[in-house]
Amino acid sequence: MSIQWDEGYSVGVELFDSHHKRLIDIIVKLIDVYIGESGGKKTKTSINIVSELAKYSTEHLAAEERAMEKYYYPDLENHRREHDKFREMVKDIASEPDTAAVSRTLLDWFSNHILITDKKYSSFFKDKEI
Repeated sequence: MSIQWDEGYSVGVELFDSHHKRLIDIIVKLIDVYIGESGGKKTKTSINIVSELAKYSTEHLAAEERAMEKYYYPDLENHRREHDKFREMVKDIASEPDTAAVSRTLLDWFSNHILITDKKYSSFFKDKEI
């Protein structure tokens, strides 16, 4: 159970693609710790990685939302609601004992969000300076 960057994930905005690549790296690192060294149990390492995920995803989601606000992206509110769900999910990860469920949830949300929701803004941002 893993994920890796593929050009199919590209949203056509270099900054956001670089953010998505970094988020994938963090998610993979978390899954590797859950599956590998921790034996499915939360450890200090996994807790630190969840903190890293929370911090970096907050920065990324805020950057997307700022760009959407700046250019009056028409689906901003729906997009923001999805981001809010992700923010809540990341908060819940810290208390979730089932690391396999956390891994599946992260992978599913991330893949679906990029491939469906974020792809919607690709053409909108095409000629914008971000």
